[in-house]
Amino acid sequence: MKTSILVALVLTVAYAAVIGLSNSGAETAAEGYWRKNRNVIAAYATAPPKPVVFAGSSLTAAVSFRGFESCISNLGLIGESALTGLDVVAARTPLPRKVFVEVNFPERESNTALINSARSYLARHFPDFVYLSPVSYLAQSAGGLV
Repeated sequence: MKTSILVALVLTVAYAAVIGLSNSGAETAAEGYWRKNRNVIAAYATAPPKPVVFAGSSLTAAVSFRGFESCISNLGLIGESALTGLDVVAARTPLPRKVFVEVNFPERESNTALINSARSYLARHFPDFVYLSPVSYLAQSAGGLV
């Protein structure tokens, strides 16, 4: 019994070390966009409601609303459809008085996986946390040796 507890402890520490090393790796562009979009959705969901919302893709995300932050929310999501932003707006109460929609990629569907990830505890409380699985880390490390 003592041996199994010791083995479990050693494996847990080794796994934590691999996780810690894997988070020091470079984040890909796609992972960075996912994290940024997740944080935009999480921030919208936790911020006080505003009367005007802009929903769209990277074009909307690039628009600056400096000076109007108290009355405008920007749900510009890089590489995503405006439908994702509209789903986020529709799920929140009270609804804004006006919603402006960028119709750049109307054929893309809403990304429910992104919306669900923005509701997670980590997204809401630790927005800069990046998880890279140990297998991915080992594959990246091995790829650098080849």
